[in-house]
Amino acid sequence: VVATAYATLGVDSVVKAVVQGGVKVLVCNRKAVPGVLKLVAQMPSLKAIVYTDTLCTPDECKDDLSAPAKKAAGIPEVTSFAAVLALGKAKPLEFTMPKPESIAVLMYTSGSTGDPKGVMVSQANLIAFVAAVAIGFGGVIMEGAGEVYLGYLPLAHILELSAEFFYFSTGNMVGYADPKTLLGGPERAYPTGGLEEFKPTLMAGVPKVWETIKAGAQAKVAKAGPVASFLISLAIEMKASAAYSYRKTPLFNVLLKKFKMTTGGNLKACLLGGG
Repeated sequence: VVATAYATLGVDSVVKAVVQGGVKVLVCNRKAVPGVLKLVAQMPSLKAIVYTDTLCTPDECKDDLSAPAKKAAGIPEVTSFAAVLALGKAKPLEFTMPKPESIAVLMYTSGSTGDPKGVMVSQANLIAFVAAVAIGFGGVIMEGAGEVYLGYLPLAHILELSAEFFYFSTGNMVGYADPKTLLGGPERAYPTGGLEEFKPTLMAGVPKVWETIKAGAQAKVAKAGPVASFLISLAIEMKASAAYSYRKTPLFNVLLKKFKMTTGGNLKACLLGGG
């Protein structure tokens, strides 16, 4: 069973999730390891810490974090994610078929009202989501057809986790970014953003994300004048209607081409959910 927690909530919330879930292995970034080691006494179930080198500089990755931990009594084993992958290849585990009612993920919420709360998500829950999306986008997202999903929401979010499971089930690619790297440019984190780099055909987002995009689009439409504004609004309405019957809208596509390019130019569909 995998348990998820929002690292952005602070280490105290992670500690509570580890204790409540009886977590034995904690996966985190190498930058977080020193802070986690200071709190291991509060997490008696913890047996190992696996760290990743994501977003770490070459200098930051030089130190072997496992060495000092092995010398201290009572400290969980500390190892790199790369070492775990190598171990898995050398000694693969036999696959065990889960039951529909088996718990797949213990997902801790963002804790917007008090401490994070663990939600038990079953295998059947995840499969139901994948099936629902497959039915909803059956005529849009094709299996193994070079489709691309852009993942930028936290994987501790049920919408993001489920959406990625759906895309993996189709045999297509998942590219990763985050809200700060979706767009590129001189004032951004990277010259090229995730939208331009991956040119996704599907994206998922919570209401706040789409409301921000909608507000920006409406501002551009308002500047285009009354006639253009009317035509664009009509195009959006008709295209939304056509999507439910899988009808093509070449004329409206021309009107909306400029807006489409803001998401990479290949976006076919969007998932709205979460909260």
